[in-house]
Amino acid sequence: MNRRTIPPILCLLGSALLMLLPQGAWSQEIRPFTARYEARYYGINGGTLELTLRKGSQPNEYVYESRAKPGLIAAFLISEAAREISTMIVDADGVRPVKFVADDGKKSTEQDSMYQFDWAQKKLAGHTGNVELN
Repeated sequence: MNRRTIPPILCLLGSALLMLLPQGAWSQEIRPFTARYEARYYGINGGTLELTLRKGSQPNEYVYESRAKPGLIAAFLISEAAREISTMIVDADGVRPVKFVADDGKKSTEQDSMYQFDWAQKKLAGHTGNVELN
C-alpha cells in the first residue's frame, strides 16, 4: 500500500480546523499563526516542525503549511525543502478544501502529491506520484 494514499497532514489539518472553529465561528474569527515544535529522540535534536496558518489571496481563503527543518541525523531522511500546503475556503458553509500540495523536497516527483478541488463542478483532480486522479 502506498503510504502517501491518505496524507496524514490532511487528517491533522481537518482535526485542527474543527477544534479552531466552534459552532457559529467562521473566517472573521480565525487568527493566523505560526507554531514551531522541536523533536528530540533520546536527547538528540531531530529538528523542528513549523506549522503556519495564514490568510490566502481570495476572500475567506486560508493556507495551512507545514515544513520540516530536520536536524543533522533527520536530514538523511527528510529534506528541508519538504512541505505540505492545504488551501481552503472557510465561511458560513463550513470548511472546503481548494488545493493540497505535498512535496518531499527531492528531485523525483514519485512521492509528491497535488489535488485541486472544484466545488462548482463537484470534481477532484490531481495526482500522487505517477497516479492520476480525475
